[in-house]
Amino acid sequence: MFAGDDWYTDHDSNAYNLPTFLGNHDMGRQTMMLKSAGYSNADILTRNKLSNALMYLTRGQPVVYYGDEQGFMGSGGDKDSRQDMFATQVAQYAGEDVIGGTSGSKDRYLTDHPLYQQIAGLAKLRAAHPALSDGAQIHRYSSNSAGAFAVSRIDKVAKREYLVLTNNAVTAQTVTFSTYSAGSKFVSLYGEGGDLRANAQGRVTATIPALGAVVYRANSVMTPPTAAPVIIPTAPVMGGTVGGRAEISAAIADSSRFAEVSFYFRHAGTDTWKLLGTDDNPLYRVYQDVSGMAKGTLLEYRIVAKDLAGNISATSTYGFVGDPVGPVSSVTNDPPAQQPEFVTVPGSHNSEMGCGADWDPACAQAQLTLDPTDQIWKLTTSVLAGEYEFKAAINKSWDENYGVGGIRNGSNIVYKPTGGPISFYYDHATHWVTNTAQGDIVTAPGSFGSELGCAADWLAECMRPWLQDPDGDGTYTWSSVKVPAGSYEFKVAHDLAWVEAYPAGSNVPLNVPKDGMQVTISYKLSDHSVGVAATQPAATPTSPWPTRSSWRRT
Repeated sequence: MFAGDDWYTDHDSNAYNLPTFLGNHDMGRQTMMLKSAGYSNADILTRNKLSNALMYLTRGQPVVYYGDEQGFMGSGGDKDSRQDMFATQVAQYAGEDVIGGTSGSKDRYLTDHPLYQQIAGLAKLRAAHPALSDGAQIHRYSSNSAGAFAVSRIDKVAKREYLVLTNNAVTAQTVTFSTYSAGSKFVSLYGEGGDLRANAQGRVTATIPALGAVVYRANSVMTPPTAAPVIIPTAPVMGGTVGGRAEISAAIADSSRFAEVSFYFRHAGTDTWKLLGTDDNPLYRVYQDVSGMAKGTLLEYRIVAKDLAGNISATSTYGFVGDPVGPVSSVTNDPPAQQPEFVTVPGSHNSEMGCGADWDPACAQAQLTLDPTDQIWKLTTSVLAGEYEFKAAINKSWDENYGVGGIRNGSNIVYKPTGGPISFYYDHATHWVTNTAQGDIVTAPGSFGSELGCAADWLAECMRPWLQDPDGDGTYTWSSVKVPAGSYEFKVAHDLAWVEAYPAGSNVPLNVPKDGMQVTISYKLSDHSVGVAATQPAATPTSPWPTRSSWRRT
């Protein structure tokens, strides 16, 4: 649900304003839904408490349907969920189960009901700690299946961080994730569990009870940054296309700090900037409806970031209105000038690899090797079937590490191998790390391969043109300024071989008008469509404008 919050961000509102509820008179009560799923009344009470905690402690405005605090169940929606609070005279209502109480015709205004007590306690907690009501919500951890979910809530005035941890599994879950509060003690405010301590990199390890929720508050303020945040525009690329409900997005180079990012636009040639919206959590983005604008309209974008210390930075990009396209990163995949000495993949799989302990960034068996041709770090090893988590660590230390989406100090990466050999890959240009158990490795072999540094053209196994999907939306992209002027062709290949390649028919043509242009290839996994663009990489939104680029879909 929270992954779609940015669709609600505009100039004067966002998803924090939305009401959240567990049931209503049309859809019925959650207790009824859990009963229909086969849970016992005791289990329903426990799960109702977990749901109430999620509703009160995560973003949004909680709405309690009358009677939920008294354990009303009902038998469906509409009239079947509209029991009387006073002693009912309706036989159907009198005969229905009541969670945490007994059925029958009686007044239902108990202040000592376990659900009433819990909801009152949660409301008091929110009142005492306003960040739990309206503080920025930062995603920290989520299991792929039943298990842990963790977010930070940020008190921007006090510069304090709260942790809200929940667990919908029937066993306790122990998780490790990043925070903004390096070295701070986190004091328990709600739920079962002792205090926590973040390490020097801001990582904490917490155990969440089965079907439970816990809340912590940092004892110290978040470390104030000394320099303004560095903004990396991601969509649109300079001179790219915006269409339909267009994603306008950016990243902050140092994800270990909190920042708010505001997005503005104006029509080229006008003076007034209009606010599209402000986002306070990565991915920083808004969605602009340009469907009513004429194709070819030139729009300028201004992106402004502000951190907790009041440091402000700004940058710009621009785009042309056209047909809707997938998000394309402005960060190139060209190999960096300097590679690290070591890259490892510490995680819960390390003992399976032969390491002395899990999560050891210095383990030799978890060491990747830099391919001198590809400039990609690689490791092939065997891991037993199961569910694991890992990150990429640089130079055998947690000082620099990358998680989900290639984000520094980001969330752990979860994967489920089926057993046997798997290969890990890490790109120091984008900091994306993945493995073959997570999905296919996608490359774009073509007639420009040798220009990029491959041993020859059309080598599917050469990872210089490695298409990546850091945000996990199913659209893979690769970008480079190393393709010289000329006319080329290419395809998109899966798993470093020609067994599966797209498009199935003719090659995709690419025309690069001059040296130094940014070539971006996009591939959509769902329909195997391929797009390509050549844009001016270092342009700024002032006249004269560079030649407009276009996407070719095949």
